[in-house]
Amino acid sequence: MILNRFLNCFLVLVFLILISYIYNIYVVKEYDYWFYSNIPIVNLYIYYFVIAIIAFFIPKYQSKPSDFLAWIFFFLVSLPTVALSPYIADSFYTGSITCLILLISNSLIFCVSSINEYKLIPRFKGFSLTDLKYLIIFASLFLIILVYLNFGFHIRKLLDLSIFTDTYEIRADFRDVKSGIGALSSYSIYWLAKFFLPFFICYGLAFKNKKYIYIGVLLQLVIFTVSAHKSFVFSALLVFIVYFLLMKKYSFTQWLATANLFLLFSVIFYNFLGIDLLINMFVRRAFIMPGVLSNWWVSYFSVNDFSYFQGSLLGDFFNDNNNNQLRAPFLIGLNYFGNDWTSANANFIVDAYGNAGIKGVIFTVLIVLFILLILNRPSILSEEFKIFTTLLSIPIFWSFVETSFFIIFVTHGLLILILFMLFLRPFRSS
Repeated sequence: MILNRFLNCFLVLVFLILISYIYNIYVVKEYDYWFYSNIPIVNLYIYYFVIAIIAFFIPKYQSKPSDFLAWIFFFLVSLPTVALSPYIADSFYTGSITCLILLISNSLIFCVSSINEYKLIPRFKGFSLTDLKYLIIFASLFLIILVYLNFGFHIRKLLDLSIFTDTYEIRADFRDVKSGIGALSSYSIYWLAKFFLPFFICYGLAFKNKKYIYIGVLLQLVIFTVSAHKSFVFSALLVFIVYFLLMKKYSFTQWLATANLFLLFSVIFYNFLGIDLLINMFVRRAFIMPGVLSNWWVSYFSVNDFSYFQGSLLGDFFNDNNNNQLRAPFLIGLNYFGNDWTSANANFIVDAYGNAGIKGVIFTVLIVLFILLILNRPSILSEEFKIFTTLLSIPIFWSFVETSFFIIFVTHGLLILILFMLFLRPFRSS
């Protein structure tokens, strides 16, 4: 057991070295009009060892839904950010802030699964899973009709595959329609894609009912035709991938080893075969970009005014005299990508920093920790409930890696997920 923990530390260090190597030999070279690499700030390498020490204490297996968020955040945000800080951070100060707010927050999320949530979260009489299932069926039908009436479906474009060539045209039409309709109508498609339709897939997988799996996948594809957002299809695919991982019970060490092998093969393909497909399509997008954006956000807002939730409902309370200011993601896009139409969204922690500094991070993380306790409650009822609640959380958890907490809470359906978990009666009735 102790040797396995030391192996985790070693694998983390290998991961960090591979990410920094790929960034410097490929990303900076091929995308030199956006990305750069400073003379390394040597003192920031200390965080390589800090995150390796954190890996030493990470539990071997996932036990509750919150663990999945902790794991994906560790792999897709914390590790890449620490790896790239010496090359991207403006100074040791900004690099340290970036690493510390992410590592401390990530460590706290890891700790949530060790807490007995039943002692902290009030109990409600609630509803059986069967009752909630039928409620979700009716709500899904209502939202699907609402989406159809406002946007229509482009099923023919899916069947002839033109949806993949007309993607930007479909998205432009979608944005035009969305800008002229009410909040419920515009949010409905995201609620369907992130919670209601994945519910059928998760229910079918956890409770071995293929009918619900087929219904969920089919409807998810139909909703995909509305806006051509690939993340809608990816949400369903991710549920199946995580279900496979849960069934195989892969350990944290196996996740680390697999990630390192993937990075190593990417380097070999590029250096010896001249093939950059893996690096460009997967490594750059999944690992490099989150790490770069985290550093950029903190560097920018360490020397500029915080955004104070500009462009959201909360922004009205903080920005009375600055209503023309760009939203934080567009400020980053303007400063680093050279245009104000690129939305450089980042994870919920650095987004909180960009909006309100350290106070924003503390406030947001405390709320998220409390929410995770709520989401963990039903997972202890049975192994099936553990699988079901973990799978159901996945599409929304993924959003924590790439956007702000406020957007996740309202637009991506986190509030709906919280209410579902809170009122799910504490015994199986499927």
